[in-house]
Amino acid sequence: MFGGRLEHAEPLPGKHRYRPKFNGRRVLLHLPTMRTWNRKLEEVGYMHPTFKKLQLLVGLRWPAVEWLDLEFLWGRTSIGKGAIIILDYIDPGVHWELRQMILHEIFADNQLEDLDFPEKGQVYWSNPLRENQEHAAWKHMQEINRETQTTFYEGLVAYDITSEYPIQLFSPTRETRHWMKYRFID
Repeated sequence: MFGGRLEHAEPLPGKHRYRPKFNGRRVLLHLPTMRTWNRKLEEVGYMHPTFKKLQLLVGLRWPAVEWLDLEFLWGRTSIGKGAIIILDYIDPGVHWELRQMILHEIFADNQLEDLDFPEKGQVYWSNPLRENQEHAAWKHMQEINRETQTTFYEGLVAYDITSEYPIQLFSPTRETRHWMKYRFID
């Protein structure tokens, strides 16, 4: 759900963790077939060498992962062009916090932390922010955007750490209360 600007937001019920919202293309990737879909559930067919690199990396470390939710940095910013940033994976019945622990293990050597910039054509996992760091990160990301004269960061996404991956196949526009997106608005 769209939460507006973070500094005007009411506290969220429950326990949440935050991660940056990158200015890329949101993609669902089916690893076995390398088929890709956008957030509207339209097949987009992205084929980039980084996807094959990702398939090999995940297959070697944890072959049970079938679906990945990721940000593909292509076309909207020149920073990290062709990089893939893993956000989550789909495994019904497994809550967000456990999924993130598993991704941390898979991508231990490929973490994007503390608002680092990704290198072009590389694979990363976006490590959630440390607890209670969302307001400091919000301001820092805006400073980075001003300094680089780009919109690499679009804001923050809050994840309910007790939620399962909210799969629904009847409406690509229906929002979930488990994820709250806070965007910079100029």
